Amino acid sequence: MGHLWFEYKQPGYIKTREYACLTCGECRKLNFACCLLGTARVNTVRKCEIRYENTGQQTQERETSNRGKERALQCQVGDLIGGECANKTEPYIVCSVVKRYAAWEGPPGRSWMGQIKEGDEYITCRKWQKQSETRYIQCQEARAEFYLLAEDVRIIFRKHEAVQVVSRSRRGANPRTGPPICQLDSDELALLQNRVFIYQRDSI
Repeated sequence: MGHLWFEYKQPGYIKTREYACLTCGECRKLNFACCLLGTARVNTVRKCEIRYENTGQQTQERETSNRGKERALQCQVGDLIGGECANKTEPYIVCSVVKRYAAWEGPPGRSWMGQIKEGDEYITCRKWQKQSETRYIQCQEARAEFYLLAEDVRIIFRKHEAVQVVSRSRRGANPRTGPPICQLDSDELALLQNRVFIYQRDSI
């Protein structure tokens, strides 16, 4: 029954203002308390709990850089992980660990994820490309390897399954194995999305 949702500083909750007409002169100036319709509920603000749509679970606690670093320290070579990408079109990234946690030394370096500089804590990863809602394939291009800041690690996947796909040449000889493909667990993927989409800023 509400609209005009806005961020709230308490993790797992969001605020909403109950409806106004939004079309009268006062509402257009965002002066909802003086809505010309005189609706009694105008300007009433409620705090609403956020839950997963499918499972009904509560949202997780606020993400911090320290939690990201704790996960990065647990990462082993070959682990499949999810990280924050800080991009409107690609807010999170699925990747595999190529080199374990380290601190950058020397002149700044660069990968497609941006610059890395002296003292930055990071892990080296290889990007996986989305094929379907929960299926990902490992990118083979050299530029697909990149530096992921330790504080941006959001999950270490534990429930995914490898997908075996074997292709054959036209003459039917010597089957060829393509790039690794995995099927992510839908709940783990939802957890990654939840941890990324809660932007860490107290706006209210």
